[in-house]
Amino acid sequence: MSSIWSMTLAAFRDATAANSSTPSCGAAAVVSATMGSALILMALRISESKSAAPGRSELIKRVEQQMAKLGTYADADVRAFERYMDAARLPEHSSIQAEEREQEVQDAVVEATQVPLETAETCLELLRLAEEGVSFTSENVLSDILSGSLLLQGGLSAVLLNVDADAKMLEKGKMREQAVTKRQWLEQQADLYLQSIRKAVCTR
Repeated sequence: MSSIWSMTLAAFRDATAANSSTPSCGAAAVVSATMGSALILMALRISESKSAAPGRSELIKRVEQQMAKLGTYADADVRAFERYMDAARLPEHSSIQAEEREQEVQDAVVEATQVPLETAETCLELLRLAEEGVSFTSENVLSDILSGSLLLQGGLSAVLLNVDADAKMLEKGKMREQAVTKRQWLEQQADLYLQSIRKAVCTR
């Protein structure tokens, strides 16, 4: 499959709706969250074009960097799932093959768990930047900051559902516990940022 970002919106929508395993929840969540960060970036750029403010141009650069980083996880999600499916199809006709397959499956599950966690971390950083950006944003585009933040929080929550599913397949131990704990913390922090952004926008 070629990069999701080389597809038209219509083609991506149809591919997501098709009777196939990819793209699915993770990629769709990344695309949605990336569009949210684009709205935040738009609001900051419009505000800067009307009246330059100290610190805003630097904030714009940071949002640009994090948006670009976030976008890479759409293809990473597809690759991680395909790696897992390839590992699950390996033969296990002998004890050696079974052991090799199990190791490949575990390695694939680790990657499939890590990708959504890293995606959520990037969404969280963008929410932090959105909160910072409220004071830099013109009143007429404040709604875009809030709309973008809602998409980021929604994308973060959606992608963490993959962690819920994949962590169950990790071998019991420290890695599984850390994944679950981190997943919970990320969603809690995102909810707090969204509350703060909503309050800041509504009281401007």
